Amino acid sequence: MLKAKLKSLPVERMRGEVRPPGDKSISHRALILGSLCQGRVEISGLAQGADVRATAWCLARLGVDLQLDGCDALINGQGLGGFRQPDSALDCGNSGTTLRLLSGLVAGARITTTLGGDKSLQKRPMGRISAPLRKMGALIGGPQDGTRAPLYIECRGVRPRLHRLEIASAQVKSMILIAGGFAHGLTQVEEPAPTRDHTERMLCFLGADLCTEFPRVSLRGPLDLGPAALRVPGDPSSAAFLCAAAPFIRRSRVVVRDLCLNPTRTGFLEVLRNMGARFETQNLRDVDGEPVGDLVMRYGALRGCTILGRLVPRTIDELVVLALIASMARGETVIKDAAELRHKESDRIAGTVDAINALGGSAEATDDGMLIHGLDGPLLGGTIRSRGDHRLALAALAIGAVTQRGVSVEGAEAIAVSYPEFVQQFNSLGGSIQ
Repeated sequence: MLKAKLKSLPVERMRGEVRPPGDKSISHRALILGSLCQGRVEISGLAQGADVRATAWCLARLGVDLQLDGCDALINGQGLGGFRQPDSALDCGNSGTTLRLLSGLVAGARITTTLGGDKSLQKRPMGRISAPLRKMGALIGGPQDGTRAPLYIECRGVRPRLHRLEIASAQVKSMILIAGGFAHGLTQVEEPAPTRDHTERMLCFLGADLCTEFPRVSLRGPLDLGPAALRVPGDPSSAAFLCAAAPFIRRSRVVVRDLCLNPTRTGFLEVLRNMGARFETQNLRDVDGEPVGDLVMRYGALRGCTILGRLVPRTIDELVVLALIASMARGETVIKDAAELRHKESDRIAGTVDAINALGGSAEATDDGMLIHGLDGPLLGGTIRSRGDHRLALAALAIGAVTQRGVSVEGAEAIAVSYPEFVQQFNSLGGSIQ
């Protein structure tokens, strides 16, 4: 069991090879889309965090014949008609992905139920999924007119239609496509900016009639998906934490194997390149519709940069660690168009700015981002609170390796949500988290 308080000490060496946990976003989708298939679905490489377990638990409550064994899962799918009414509400824990994607499934499957979660999840915005589901024919109830969890969903059948999203969101897009998979006809989604496309790639791999031509995704239902074997590649968001210290340590060489290099997920590499980081990708290949390869990160003097516009959705899960990295770079870093960070597991703008300042850096919060004044040198170090947010805890522990005095994180057990193996893997590369 993870400690409630962990300390990451400064180190002089970061070298080695590691395979990060399976991609969390793809893991959720593999379980959910796998449950829509008719026949045997074998999944390997799943992320083992609490969020993915919540998705598996909810699917089992919905009648899916699912066996979970560590990183592997076996689903004996019954197609679109293989779901049953749960005998109580579905507990999604801390996982917004679980609640949002399964909302589409239960609406499409004509299941009446309530989807809830912990106190953090109950604060996150749900109006963005309630609105399109209502347009598809679902009855939605819940706090603040169904804009907060727990959500009550009742539907007698979804209608295919065109949805124009005001906010770029892969979760909302995926929820609509999953619900639309039960409808007879064409379900279409237009998004204002490109977002991660794992749902589209996996549906195509499984044989769905789907067409993508930005800004529109079109899916013809109902789905008729057969047996399959799915391999989940390494999580790029987890890789960002493994690589965070390497650019600051001379002669460092961190190799991350079997990494998902989907262009919608590699924005953090684009930012690091703009900052002057030295890295390369090797052994590029296709794994079940996803581009995969190895990442080699080395030492390189970093400078500040600007992150805004369409780059933000591609870095949304890495902005916290990128901000901490920027606090030690040369010059200013500006992050804009990232108001979505205020609606994650915590207010990540406030939490990140407070962490940087508490550790001896200089940062200011704005309405939709941050202004970071780089030190061109290591942070002093100190103690921060995780605020129950796994990304903030992971980022602080990663950066602790290149501070002067190290970083203590209170509430460090939060990392179990997405990356319970982090301490072991980071220490195997030369880190010192105790």
